Amino acid sequence: MIREIKKNKLTASLAMILFFAISMPVAALKIGDKAPPIILKDAKGKTFNLRNYAKQLKKGDITVFAFFSVTCKPCKKEIPELQALYDKYSKKGFNVFLISLDNSDQYSTEKVVEFINSLNANMPILFDTYKRIGKAYGIIKPDGEAVLPGLYAIDSKRKILIKHIGYSEKTIKDLEGMISK
Repeated sequence: MIREIKKNKLTASLAMILFFAISMPVAALKIGDKAPPIILKDAKGKTFNLRNYAKQLKKGDITVFAFFSVTCKPCKKEIPELQALYDKYSKKGFNVFLISLDNSDQYSTEKVVEFINSLNANMPILFDTYKRIGKAYGIIKPDGEAVLPGLYAIDSKRKILIKHIGYSEKTIKDLEGMISK
């Protein structure tokens, strides 16, 4: 009987620890932190790996990861602004990757590409259909909802330089100020 009680207490303790471990949010990323890994497919099915990509960067290069969804109204404003910066500074080591958080059941790859093309944008698109990267970057809240747009700028060492969740013209101005230095 005592053995059974101890076993039940141990099971209850382990269940409680597991519950809290699962339900606790991932620590929020801060400016200066190292960007979490990104391994996603692009529109052509080719795998993008941040670790491998970062090895090709030079000191002073800046890369932006802009999380979006086809249904995000502020994203429709931010993406063309990012395209303008990309057009202006891409030859100076500035790159932008758009990360779609759209579910493939709702929006096919073609529909997402069509959406981006409708905004006159031609930056590479990566697909986070399972929202794993969105969760790692704090774009997906614990309840599963996305806070969009979400933007991270990193340097050649994968250090986070700018983090912005939600749309703000200031983010684009800060980004341009950083690039033009």
